[in-house]
Amino acid sequence: MIAVNYQNRFNPAIAYLFELLHNGTLGEVRFFSGTLRWWRDSSYFGTGWRGKQDAAGGMLYNQGSHLINIMYNVCGPIRKVTAVKKKMMQDNVMVDDMYLGLIEFENGALGNLELTTHTKFKSFESAIFLICENGSIAISGNSLNKLEFISLHDKRV
Repeated sequence: MIAVNYQNRFNPAIAYLFELLHNGTLGEVRFFSGTLRWWRDSSYFGTGWRGKQDAAGGMLYNQGSHLINIMYNVCGPIRKVTAVKKKMMQDNVMVDDMYLGLIEFENGALGNLELTTHTKFKSFESAIFLICENGSIAISGNSLNKLEFISLHDKRV
């Protein structure tokens, strides 16, 4: 049995973002920036399926999929991706742990992703920043759970 869990989309800050998009307050999304800066040491990747490309698919699929799920729900289908990935950690890690992507969405919006599990010795954040037709919003925290910034044209929040 396989189960997929994208729990971050139910965090209050993300639910609020979805509400602002759904009711038209933010307007159309023009730009999406997403970062995931976590730390996973070689012991994390050395156990079970995590450090194996054929089982884990790499950091983009394991940790990054949570951020990609939010991005897809906000921006919709992707037209084009230009990406670079690299395995920075040596040891027993057989998967990439650094990913940079430039994205063009079918709706004309642009975006970028910076994903890593190589932030040294301590996880820093997950974060998204959107520029929309009527304002901008930033959400961060370890699990996209903190509304950092919002600026709206008509100042309704």
